Amino acid sequence: MEEKRKGVTQNLNLVHDVVAYCNRYGIPINHFIEIISDQKVVPMLRGKGTEYAVLDILKRHLSPRVWRVEKSNLNPQHGILDEDIVLINLKTSIRIVVESKNAVRGSFSLGTKLTNKTHFKVKCHKSRSFIGRERNDRYLDEEFDLLFTNPSNSIISPGKVFDLKSDPRLMSFLTDFYRTTAPEALFAKANEDWMIAISKEISVKGVIPRTPFVLMKDDPRWVRLTQLNSVLDRVLQIKVEKLVRKADNSL
Repeated sequence: MEEKRKGVTQNLNLVHDVVAYCNRYGIPINHFIEIISDQKVVPMLRGKGTEYAVLDILKRHLSPRVWRVEKSNLNPQHGILDEDIVLINLKTSIRIVVESKNAVRGSFSLGTKLTNKTHFKVKCHKSRSFIGRERNDRYLDEEFDLLFTNPSNSIISPGKVFDLKSDPRLMSFLTDFYRTTAPEALFAKANEDWMIAISKEISVKGVIPRTPFVLMKDDPRWVRLTQLNSVLDRVLQIKVEKLVRKADNSL
C-alpha cells in the first residue's frame, strides 16, 4: 500500500512539473505530446535522454566508494569542452570524461564495403561546424575518454515515421540476436544493449571519425556493459602512466 501511495505521489508530481514547464515556456499543454513527438524534436530528446540514461547506468553499476559520478548542463562555449558526464576516481582524483552518442538512424547493416560483418554506425560529431578548421566538427580523442552508445537508433527507418526497418534478412538477424519478434520489445532490447569504447581506440591519428562503426559481435574496440569496470581500470591505468611520465619529464 505504501509503495502504491508513493507511486501515485510521484505521478502527481510529474504532472505538476510538466504543467509548470509548459506554463513557463508558453507551450500549449493540450498539444504537448504532439510537440514532443514531432520528428524534428524526437532526435534532440533522444540525444539528451541518452545522456541521462548513461548517467543512471553509471550510478547503478559503479561503487560510490570508488567513483563519484557528475553531470553538468552547461551551454557549450568557445574554448570550453562540453562534457556529458565526468567520473572521478576517489582514490586518485583522476577524472574520466564520458560521452554518450546515439547510433546513426537507419545505419544497421548486415554488411557493406566498410565491413562485411553486421554493424551499425554512431553519430559521433559535434552539433556545430567549424568551417576552415582541419577537423571541422570532429572530436579529438583527448576531448573525452569513453564513448557509450547502443544500436536502437540504427534499427529505425530513416524518414518521418518512427518505425523499425523492414528488411526481412535484417529483422531475422535482430529477432534471433535479441530473442524476440515483438517490435516494441526488439527496440527496447536494442536500447538496453550498451556498448563502450575507449576514445583513443576508435580514433585515427588522434581524431575520431564522424560515424565510427560498431560490430554487433566480437568487436575488438567495443565492449558491452558487463565489462565496464575492466574498461575503467584500463583508462585509469593509462592516465596514471601519463601522469608518471609527465612527472618524470619535469625532473
